[in-house]
Amino acid sequence: MSRNDRRKTHRRPAGWVAKYSADGLPGEWSRCEVVDISEGGAGLILSGPSVEKDTRLTLEVHLNNGDPAGNQVQGTVRHVSMSPDGTMHIGVEFAPHDAALVVVMITNELATVLNAV
Repeated sequence: MSRNDRRKTHRRPAGWVAKYSADGLPGEWSRCEVVDISEGGAGLILSGPSVEKDTRLTLEVHLNNGDPAGNQVQGTVRHVSMSPDGTMHIGVEFAPHDAALVVVMITNELATVLNAV
């Protein structure tokens, strides 16, 4: 069974710039890209320090308005892989209490795109 088949919710392409801070690296924020996202999790490409499976992290997403306030979600790394060029790709499962915030973030971003069309 593929990883996509095990997901509870469908992931949507994102392409958002974000920052992450992993447990064990207090106060250290590093850049990442949110490749895809759903209410339950996200796929990220990291530009900073590597993380291991089961690491807790905070993800801070910067959407079109550039304001990160209220755009932080907590999650746990569930999948880690390295591409041939050394780029780290991770899958993060969001904490259940952050699902509503993620839905709002997705909805707001889609509304911005649709309004621009």
